[in-house]
Amino acid sequence: MFNVSPDRLDTHSEWLDGLAEDIAAAGTKGDSVSFGVDTFGLVGQLFADDARQTSTQAVAELQKFAELTRDLAQRVKDTAADYRDTDSGNADALGQAQP
Repeated sequence: MFNVSPDRLDTHSEWLDGLAEDIAAAGTKGDSVSFGVDTFGLVGQLFADDARQTSTQAVAELQKFAELTRDLAQRVKDTAADYRDTDSGNADALGQAQP
């Protein structure tokens, strides 16, 4: 039998919101990476541009992933509300049925 628990969907939605925050926080840490001479040395500067580009791209991807995870959390929350509304509507309709 198929059974959906709106409360569990809400719990999962909250977990997804927390995950999105963790992902966003990881992305902001990437913004603070230094690519100067102190980090890679003078010779390492040959590779610093590639590392900088990769880091910038990773930060952007993490921020996008956080945004998509927040969107998923909202959709799961909306689904829980839809189940509650449908259950309530069905219960009201059954309560009005005449024998």
